Amino acid sequence: MKTKTILCAIFLLLSTTVVAQTSTDTLIIRNNAWTGFTFEQNQRTYTLKEVPALMQNNQQAYDFIQKARTQNTVANVFGFAGGLLVGFPLGVAIAGGDPNWALAAAGAGLIVVAIPIFNSAKKNATKAVQVYNEGIRPQQGNLSVNFGVTSQGVGLRINF
Repeated sequence: MKTKTILCAIFLLLSTTVVAQTSTDTLIIRNNAWTGFTFEQNQRTYTLKEVPALMQNNQQAYDFIQKARTQNTVANVFGFAGGLLVGFPLGVAIAGGDPNWALAAAGAGLIVVAIPIFNSAKKNATKAVQVYNEGIRPQQGNLSVNFGVTSQGVGLRINF
């Protein structure tokens, strides 16, 4: 009885599937309110300007990140101009002058336009990171070790 239990335990231990996975150099995107996008890879931080150099070997990821850079620049221009147009009348009002609220309304409109453009840039940057990471991910191999009957008799069978 004890021998059967030991043989069953050995059979169960040898009939397992092992999945091997190596570490990869995945790129992680982070959204920072002050600096915009930052990217991390191997404990190193990259800016949106530096990331295309990493993605040059993956054309699809490179196209997404370039589109994200363009959209981010446009959103920054609209946001900056809108901030100036809102800030100037506020400064005049604080100083006690007669502010032109039409400028503030135009600035608010520019800020409203900048928000969806920035969101689109964020989506494209995220797509670029996904495509880049899929391109560098190594193929996972399955290793299965089975104990049982083979064509040559009873033995161990290893499949890769």
